[in-house]
Amino acid sequence: MKRDSVDEILTRYFEPATDAGDLARRVLQAARESARQTTRLLDSLSIQATREGVSLIRAERLERPATAAARRLTEQAREELSEYFQGKRAFFSVPVDLKAAPDFQ
Repeated sequence: MKRDSVDEILTRYFEPATDAGDLARRVLQAARESARQTTRLLDSLSIQATREGVSLIRAERLERPATAAARRLTEQAREELSEYFQGKRAFFSVPVDLKAAPDFQ
């Protein structure tokens, strides 16, 4: 039995794959699945806000915001979270209102 040299082993190891024909399909499928997971995650979150900013995000049903300003902030937060989960955002610009949060939190 012939023993391969290190160079031959490394050459075979780093040799490009010859069949990447379905790569585009697999990438597109993964992107679509990621988008579906993001949508499911966002649909499971409830966002509560005051006129000053987002005050609570939970994975349970919360009351609908009372004012139009608070509803706009919840929609802004939902958009920014979507962008974050898609890797398009690293920082949030939606204001946060923690006046009702306990001191410890």
